[in-house]
Amino acid sequence: MTDDIILRGLVLDKQARIAIIDTSDILCYATKVHNLVPVAQNAMGRALTIGAYISYNMKNELGRFNVIIDGGGPLGKIYVAGENLGKIKGYIENSDKPELKKYSSEKLKDAVGQKGSFTVIKDMGLKEPYVGRTEIASGNISDDFAFYLFSSEGIRCAVGLDVFTYQNRLCSYGIICEAMPGVSDEAIFILEDIMSRFREICLKIANLGVEEAFNYYFKHFGAESLSIDKLEYFCNCESRGDEIIKSIGENEISDILRDKPEVEILCDYCGKHIVYNKDMLEILFNRSF
Repeated sequence: MTDDIILRGLVLDKQARIAIIDTSDILCYATKVHNLVPVAQNAMGRALTIGAYISYNMKNELGRFNVIIDGGGPLGKIYVAGENLGKIKGYIENSDKPELKKYSSEKLKDAVGQKGSFTVIKDMGLKEPYVGRTEIASGNISDDFAFYLFSSEGIRCAVGLDVFTYQNRLCSYGIICEAMPGVSDEAIFILEDIMSRFREICLKIANLGVEEAFNYYFKHFGAESLSIDKLEYFCNCESRGDEIIKSIGENEISDILRDKPEVEILCDYCGKHIVYNKDMLEILFNRSF
């Protein structure tokens, strides 16, 4: 369990929606699982915060999603996957590369890269999943997600994401403001002014928590808190083991068993090793190997 939460509300007399997100504990867990260096922490925290936002915007309770950030940089592809109700997980393709240590956390754009795509796949339980893809806008992940929301989903928004260390504590926060239809110029001006102080708001979250920061910056602007919900790093690889093994195929399984007494799966998201011995495989495939 974590103490991470997402607060969703309305501000400026319902002219805008806002989400304030804390993924600090989840990022600490991901850091341990994947042994993330600082620049990879920065990328992973921002991507997980996006995942938390998408998770609580899924309209189908059985919905699942994937985010793939591929900027062509040394980090490689950044993956986040999740389900409804704040269940998220993630990993970075090249997080174990020694050369990443030369990039400071502030060099995020260089590590992510600035030529590639930002992709969101939403499986709503229909015949075909929704796939939205836009170009990488800057490589800092915040601007890339804002550009995706506007270009692919038509949402006018401001996105602030950051990862930093404060008082020996790893912090991962995000604020996403969405303009509602008919929003006034005055409301947009106020939101832009507030978002220009994003790092200041992050420090307020670090000191007082998400709810107090929301009240401090938005309550006098006709703000209304709609919900405060939990987030967790969730991986269901063990329950999907049979499905994964079957996707490998009988012929490939036979080839593996010629050299090894068992088949092992390593989960990229949580680092678990799932092992199937010969007896288990014969039951699963209903045949002898």
